[in-house]
Amino acid sequence: MTTMEENHEKNLSAEPDQEKALSRLSEQNEKPFRASHPCQPEKEGPLAAYRLDQRFRPCERLRRRREFDRVYQKGRRLYLPYLKVLLLPNDLGYARLGLSVSRKFGKAVKRNRAKRILREIFRRHKELFPASHDVVLAPRTEILNKRQEEILADLQKLFEKYEKNRSHTHKTL
Repeated sequence: MTTMEENHEKNLSAEPDQEKALSRLSEQNEKPFRASHPCQPEKEGPLAAYRLDQRFRPCERLRRRREFDRVYQKGRRLYLPYLKVLLLPNDLGYARLGLSVSRKFGKAVKRNRAKRILREIFRRHKELFPASHDVVLAPRTEILNKRQEEILADLQKLFEKYEKNRSHTHKTL
């Protein structure tokens, strides 16, 4: 072997360079892999508030039968001509949505459209829904004839009335 080949092999390291492995992110851009809770709001960044309001995360959904049953058994019922709303306080610190659309509503296309409309309202207007509540929405077929703005305005009035009655009953107790 020549001296040049010896030097070349001599300088190779079998271990990865630790500085390069650790310098992938600068310290100011590092974030923990997961937040302490999947629904915990992002504290920093230009899209933090936007992301919080515009996403419908899995933890914001009622999924299990026992969650729905609990809301149906213990929850408060409110009615609109085209929608039944069930509300039950939770200890999570954020609202969760459940949708209940039976086959009596119509074929799958109609049921899915009603669910899509209500999910979209929840996703875009989470601040409208009572905080720390599980909410189950059970639409009637008349909802398909309403515009989202009308549904939103009616829900806003309904939730304001609910909050007013709720705070009034807590003060008298």
